[in-house]
Amino acid sequence: MYAVVRPLIPSMGCTEATVGEFVTKGRQSLLLVKRTGLELYNMEKEEEGSARLVMVSEVQMNGIIVSCAVLRLTGFRQDALVVGFEGLKAAILIWDQLEYCWRTEKILAFSDMMREDNVGDADVVTTTLQVQPGLMRGRVVSEDDALVRSDPLGRCFLAFAKQSSKLFVVPFSTSRVDNAYSDPKAMLKTEQTFWIDLEEYGIRNVKDIVFCEGTFEPTIVVIYEPIQTWSGRVAIHANTVFAASFTIDTFKRSSKKIWTVSSLPYDAFLCLAVPEAGGGGVVLVCASSILQIRNGVVASGLYTNSCGESLIKLMEDAEALSAGPISKAGCIADLETAKACFLGDSGPECSVVLSLKGGELYLLTLPLPGSRGVMQMIRGSSSVPAAQVVAFRDNFFVLASRLSISVLVQYESKRETLQNGESHPVVAGEDEDMQEVFHENETEEPLQTVKSWSLKKRDALPMMGPAADMCVGRNERAEPEEEEPVPEGEQKAPKFFEELEVVTGGGMGSSGGVTILERSLRAEYVTKRNAIQLQGYRSAWTLGDPFARKVARKARERRNTSSRIRNERIRKTNEQLLISKESWRIAQKAEREKLLRDQMQQRKVEREDKEMSEEDKRKEEEEDENVLVDAMENMKRDIDRAAGEQFALQVEEPLEETPIDEDELNSYLLLSANDSTVVLETGLEITELVEVDFRVDCPTLTVGNVLGGRAIVQVHKEGARLLKGRRLILDHALPYDSGIVAAQVLDPYILLRLENGLVAVVKVEADEEAAQAENQGKDITSALGFGESLMDEYGGGMNGLDELEEDEGIPNVKVTQVFVTDVHMHGFVTAACLYYGPFEKSRFADSPVSSTTGNEDAADMEEDEEEYLLYGKIEDQVPMSIDMEQERKQDSLEEGGLLLVANREGELEIFETERFELIVRCRRFYLGPTTLADEGEAAGAVTPDAELRQDGGAPRVVNLAMAPVGPNGYGSRKVPVLAAVFQHGLVMVYLGFSVPEECTKGELSGRSRMRFRRIVCDDVVEQRGESIRLVSFRNVGERAGIFVTGKRPFFIYADRGYPRLHPLRIRPDSEVTGFAEIHNVICPHGFVTVELDGTVRIGALPGLDDVVLDSLWPLRRINLRCTVSHFAYHAQTSTYGILASHYVPQARDSVRKSIKEFSSQVQLEKEKGEAQGLTVSGVEEDSADASALGTEDPRKFTGSLPTLMQEKHELRLYRPDTWELLKTHSLKDFEVGLSVTSTVIDVYKVSKPAKESSRAQQQKGEAAPSLFATSVKLRPKHMLVVGTGYLKGEDSSSRGRLLMFEVSKQERFVGEQKVSTFQMQLIAERELKGQVSAVQALQGYVVVGVGPKVEVYKLVEDEIVCCSFFFAQLFCTSITSLKQYIIVGDMFKSISFLYWRDRNKSLNFLGKDYEPLQTYATEFLLNNDDLSLVSSDGLGNIQLFNYENATVAESRGGTRLLANGGFHLGSRINKFQRVRDYGNMAENSKGASQQLTMYSTLNSGLGALVPVSEKTFQLLSALQAKLAQSPDLPHLGGLNPREFRTFRPERTSHQLLNQRLLDGHLLLEFHSLDAVRKKEMARQIGSNIKEIMSTFQSLDTALIRF
Repeated sequence: MYAVVRPLIPSMGCTEATVGEFVTKGRQSLLLVKRTGLELYNMEKEEEGSARLVMVSEVQMNGIIVSCAVLRLTGFRQDALVVGFEGLKAAILIWDQLEYCWRTEKILAFSDMMREDNVGDADVVTTTLQVQPGLMRGRVVSEDDALVRSDPLGRCFLAFAKQSSKLFVVPFSTSRVDNAYSDPKAMLKTEQTFWIDLEEYGIRNVKDIVFCEGTFEPTIVVIYEPIQTWSGRVAIHANTVFAASFTIDTFKRSSKKIWTVSSLPYDAFLCLAVPEAGGGGVVLVCASSILQIRNGVVASGLYTNSCGESLIKLMEDAEALSAGPISKAGCIADLETAKACFLGDSGPECSVVLSLKGGELYLLTLPLPGSRGVMQMIRGSSSVPAAQVVAFRDNFFVLASRLSISVLVQYESKRETLQNGESHPVVAGEDEDMQEVFHENETEEPLQTVKSWSLKKRDALPMMGPAADMCVGRNERAEPEEEEPVPEGEQKAPKFFEELEVVTGGGMGSSGGVTILERSLRAEYVTKRNAIQLQGYRSAWTLGDPFARKVARKARERRNTSSRIRNERIRKTNEQLLISKESWRIAQKAEREKLLRDQMQQRKVEREDKEMSEEDKRKEEEEDENVLVDAMENMKRDIDRAAGEQFALQVEEPLEETPIDEDELNSYLLLSANDSTVVLETGLEITELVEVDFRVDCPTLTVGNVLGGRAIVQVHKEGARLLKGRRLILDHALPYDSGIVAAQVLDPYILLRLENGLVAVVKVEADEEAAQAENQGKDITSALGFGESLMDEYGGGMNGLDELEEDEGIPNVKVTQVFVTDVHMHGFVTAACLYYGPFEKSRFADSPVSSTTGNEDAADMEEDEEEYLLYGKIEDQVPMSIDMEQERKQDSLEEGGLLLVANREGELEIFETERFELIVRCRRFYLGPTTLADEGEAAGAVTPDAELRQDGGAPRVVNLAMAPVGPNGYGSRKVPVLAAVFQHGLVMVYLGFSVPEECTKGELSGRSRMRFRRIVCDDVVEQRGESIRLVSFRNVGERAGIFVTGKRPFFIYADRGYPRLHPLRIRPDSEVTGFAEIHNVICPHGFVTVELDGTVRIGALPGLDDVVLDSLWPLRRINLRCTVSHFAYHAQTSTYGILASHYVPQARDSVRKSIKEFSSQVQLEKEKGEAQGLTVSGVEEDSADASALGTEDPRKFTGSLPTLMQEKHELRLYRPDTWELLKTHSLKDFEVGLSVTSTVIDVYKVSKPAKESSRAQQQKGEAAPSLFATSVKLRPKHMLVVGTGYLKGEDSSSRGRLLMFEVSKQERFVGEQKVSTFQMQLIAERELKGQVSAVQALQGYVVVGVGPKVEVYKLVEDEIVCCSFFFAQLFCTSITSLKQYIIVGDMFKSISFLYWRDRNKSLNFLGKDYEPLQTYATEFLLNNDDLSLVSSDGLGNIQLFNYENATVAESRGGTRLLANGGFHLGSRINKFQRVRDYGNMAENSKGASQQLTMYSTLNSGLGALVPVSEKTFQLLSALQAKLAQSPDLPHLGGLNPREFRTFRPERTSHQLLNQRLLDGHLLLEFHSLDAVRKKEMARQIGSNIKEIMSTFQSLDTALIRF
């Protein structure tokens, strides 16, 4: 079998983050590293001081990024980026301001420098005379990672190889650059690279490296541990970490050790460089303490718990501390794996923000240089667990997370004094989701005068992971399909198509939840599918009518006034009823109370007459009192019920609310067919208007509002009409020789494209001269003209003009032609459009640099040369900061109008509408270039694409649209987006951007600074349909964008300033031909679609807060405030079973008791009375004040140990439409949920055993018959099966449980509403001798993995009975079944293939892979009759196995699985899921059909393995080879896609028999080529563009279901 590895969503988890001035000088940008991708963001200010992140670029690289650093080069206009990869590779990237993308400037392969044959190379200089024996010795591939660090002044950067302890130093040229702004390569010229062997200094096991700030020469501090220790040896060998400082002489290419600090805590792991303003030095972060080292001396520090206190005491004993104060922190914390950074506005009193592994945030304040102050550390709040923390701008920082969303936080610090018991104030934002990100600390200790802070969440980036598990379920929010009637005698066709959704888990603790992924946008329609059927209609427009809105407003006010009058009457009537009701209640109560008391008095008299004991009388009196109380309550209820029925209150009429954005309400909906037009009124109901002055006997080309929405223009083939609402004002025929084929209305302009290839622009505006002439009694006919004689006839004479003059809402109108194209100058126009929005109006200056840049260069020339070389330019050393409001003004483009024209020769011309001056001319637009730029007026020379133009191969632009795209609201800046449709259905999308003025070059003088960058979307590139139209809209779902009609229509949105293409969910057999936005009472800010069969639907999209559209797939995040680990979709009840966990605090006394119970050694030491290790007596006497090392310390303080948290696991049941928690089943203490699956289990019943024979009765030793042998099958049940395991430590044996839950759903009606009730009941459980690591369904049975065993169980009544077992390898990690076939994945021994034989209830071995493999997940790959096995491993590989019979030599007699494909994905896959392909279901309704295998990665990625035929594989394989070698696809960083995707086995001797897996990411790069390269590459592989594009579309047929 053959398959394509198709990436769907790249990794979304952030692994690295940094901040630099990458785009322009003086403006910081945020760079996020997501495994193999780079994302660049800017920050924009919004209302009330808030801010949001705006995406600038995203790119995927052919390598795993392990580290990155910023190069702040002196005198250069922007910062560079150094990226380190696996295999000791690095690259220097710089942002290309002209191309709006990253560009590779330098490629460095340090592994080649370490080879023995390169020792004498002139470019490599070592500090040792001989090559060390531990060097590469001829090996080409290095297992080291390049950990890069950069000098703050840009003098050099280093790359550290941890395994070999080699430090590679890359110095930069210090020669003076006169024009660094125009020659970036001059500043990035590197000198000879050399390395430093740290082992010569006794340095090994390096933990962190950092550059110091404010030093004369590049200085680094290395944190290392020459002799490692571990937890069991800490009591003897604790302070094992050293810190050493080196200076690097880039001229002599040498290094020198300055100082060394020894006896540092063993748990040190992070080193931060203190800013020069704070005194320099470094801050060493340990798990229990923080130390500040300056000039080889521990200047200050603090400890956060008793463990750190003991380690500090050991440092004092070793005389490793100076006189600097080591203080106690004001809060208890565990700093292990914490992330930290210095804040931007800390000043001399530097502040550090720390993010702990649980998401807690702390603020660390360092003492002033030279003062006697101490460190202070306070608790701020809790947030997401961060993989990196970076300071952004002046008062922001970013928490980049790999496990949850990444958060932009705004902070504000101040000095204040806190009283005892007072907590630190944390100001949360107004967003409701703030409780998910920030929650106040409940355990705070009193502090004195401290630097407190307040936090506000400003923005959050989407996240779907880490996707440890994935589940594909039916979309319950999808619109139910209407069943068509089946004719008599015919069988109902099976329903294969179901709308699906992907559910993944992400986050941890309070920030944990689930993410729902859908490829298509699902609209909420307010009309049923066949509610409006108009055959033959293809286009739609909506119009606003101020007069109709005014009439509707007055009518609503009249209705509300009448309702208020009626409500006032109702209130008065109700007041009278209430008075009467109360009087009646009092009378009835008095009457009935009197009757009851008379009865009680009568019983009392009768009791006194009887002879009874005092005790009996007292009991009867108590009973009477209780009876009286009950009777009084019943009487009260009866009276209230009767009063409510007799004096029923009238209900007030609700008032009609004012619609949202009332001034934008649409009044009419126009639908156009081939021969007619229909006008509908859009109010509370959709009704057809008959008596209107619209032209309805011919098709309409376009309709729109002009004159600020006060008038309507209808354009048809013969002319145009001007109307006020339904009333005709002007009707005329255009005096052109040819008819109109297309038109667009954009107030005040009307664009007309004619049959002869011309484009005319008409302007409609109020005529002030005509108004003055009217007042003076002059004739105004001449003022209302289309140019000179364009409109000299008016339908209906002057009656329409008289009505127009009498109307106060519309002034006199002047319609003039302002622009028309020339065929000789502009060619035959095939597409044109109007645009109004932000764009760059200026041009490049004639001088090579701007005036500001020139002044800076002049100032640079006046600086002393020596000071420049030593310190650099002052402005370049300190990052520049601009006020956000000023920055917003600088970045915001001026709004204006544009006219875009595309001709038959494939040229694109852009005119500004103020003077209709040509500002951009792109002669090769038809090729689809990566960047559109102004090519000037010079005629182009003969190009290689001339042949393509002549033979008709050049695609023609048939539709064009440009619109401002982005979210609506204050401060949300929109970006210009250009979309074009070519004649073969190819859709191209471009993002408009502005080139900075300092990038001016001589050849660009006088040209426009506006450019466009092409945005490529993998699965939405070619549209099919009868008529593909581009429709721009202003507000659909609180967003502005562009809609593309066709068989797979899609929206173009840019929620974060970066265009995203999201398809609209429609029926597979349908096609959208018309689209228009609509805003009315029943559907605010919605849309109207017209389908091919004439169906008109009105719907709305989710708002900004409901769905996230700034990712490749639309996603919804549901916060469950727990850590989600595993999923299972229960199809019978449409619910999700989720294994979740949350942390609860646990007392240390209970932990000690549990240790005593589970530790036999402790019990033995108690009996002997010994005091070695952790004895029971020591535990009882020990308290929270004791040191973790067990040493006596006089500086103990109460509560010095962090709170212990215990993880509680449970099974939860959710309904997917509302994600309401239905049921919960808590697991036992120390029990962890390891696996869950949904299956249909056959339930068996024990039959009556036969009577024993006499012989059997005599043989007493004969075993009784088992439940397995005496059971009969009853019925199947839909269940959730859960596998668990106990984590009680090494002193207890490994155990687990197998749980079976029955989930049921009951539906009932409450009135007219259907209410569903769910039940989850534990049916059976069984404890097993091992952890149940995997469960799976097997034809009515359950197959589980228990340690090294694979066991099959069945359910007999309420007991789980074992049927069969099989000893696999070492430990089962995954089990997958398909009918009777089973794949078992092992932790170290790859996979095994088994066969289940139901006849004798046995598991039979078929084959296995004999190579070592750390298996993560397994699944089948199915393509009709072909079956393959898929597995993923710990190295990020995917392998494709096949089972062959014994005749194949490589199969070892049929027992070996043949590895026929290997692919390095770069991320660990933890779950596979098979999904049926919709494209083959309709053709083959009985067979298995094709199924793609979806996968999710631990780095929050999503993809699929798509099986293909052999013919398709050969075509794509040839295309992949050409793409990998194509010079037209420069790979960022110089990384080879073939090398990156090559299978990486655990042993080099492992060989693949075949390679049947293709790289889908590389194949889809074909879309980014221009037309000439596409055609040439298709010709080289013996194919054509149409065939290749059709093959690509066939890979995504299954995505239609999502």
